[in-house]
Amino acid sequence: MKVLTFHVASILPEMKRLRHWKIEQAVPRFQKQEISLALAAEEAGLSVYQMMDELQHRGIALDQTTPEEARNEIKAILARMAA
Repeated sequence: MKVLTFHVASILPEMKRLRHWKIEQAVPRFQKQEISLALAAEEAGLSVYQMMDELQHRGIALDQTTPEEARNEIKAILARMAA
């Protein structure tokens, strides 16, 4: 049986680059509304809270609702209340 040995310090830079790459792939997909926050976090290898922090750090809104979608939702709520 062969034993594989390595020093964590020697692979740490590669791990950091991989993590950065995963985040860089997930963020634009979240912005384009291709994936949810939870899936973006999973793909980036982060918790949902870490992903929220990452998005906030980048100035990206967590709520990707457009103004038109918000207006339509408000109209639907008001129509239900009036019924």
